[in-house]
Amino acid sequence: MIFGSLTAQIQFQDHVIIDDTFLPNGPFSVHAADIDGDGYMDLLSASRDDNKIAWYKNNGAGNFQTQQAISTNANLAISVYAADIDGDGDVDVLSASFDDDKIAWYENTDGQGSFSTERTISLNADGAEMVFAADIDGDGDMDVLSTSGGDDKIAWYENLGPLSVPENALDGFVVYPNPTSGVLTVKAAAEISKLEIYNQLGQLVLENEHQNSINISKVDTGLYFLKIYDSFRNNILKKVVKI
Repeated sequence: MIFGSLTAQIQFQDHVIIDDTFLPNGPFSVHAADIDGDGYMDLLSASRDDNKIAWYKNNGAGNFQTQQAISTNANLAISVYAADIDGDGDVDVLSASFDDDKIAWYENTDGQGSFSTERTISLNADGAEMVFAADIDGDGDMDVLSTSGGDDKIAWYENLGPLSVPENALDGFVVYPNPTSGVLTVKAAAEISKLEIYNQLGQLVLENEHQNSINISKVDTGLYFLKIYDSFRNNILKKVVKI
């Protein structure tokens, strides 16, 4: 018996979706996702010379329709990605843009490719180069990751639901004990000016000024968001759990 190796011969055929005689101007990144929920993979692009994030509808046979702009405010857009950021069952869009150090997302408002205006996640990704999404903390929602060359940084941004998506870095605030059935205490380098507790709908349920603790014993059990303000007008959100 003779044993040999088989090498798969995979061939590809070139299909030009869009070229330099049309839009976009300076395409730098592409991503495929079912933007309009029809079961076909559509195309997303980030183009640096026109600061544009756009998508192209797939008719189901690999033929793509005219470009539909999502944003023209991503200054030197160089990365695009798709994920269900708000957990409503459709595909939203993320971008990274180099010149404005920005990571942003755009809500797919109708599930068919109509998008909201830009929603900024961070303006501190110095020379932003790439954006990605995954459930980093295992809580069931999509968090956001980025790389930025100007500050040699890899960062992730925790998805806190309807309030915001803050960057997880050394922010100087420590909240304990968490989870708790009673008092939350905040340790920070600066003086605390105000603490606010929000529910998952973004509604303010408790607040406390000029103290570094807040009593949540009277709220229902569940997930909440603690917004911390310091005396320098910095603020940050932290997830807290009432047990």
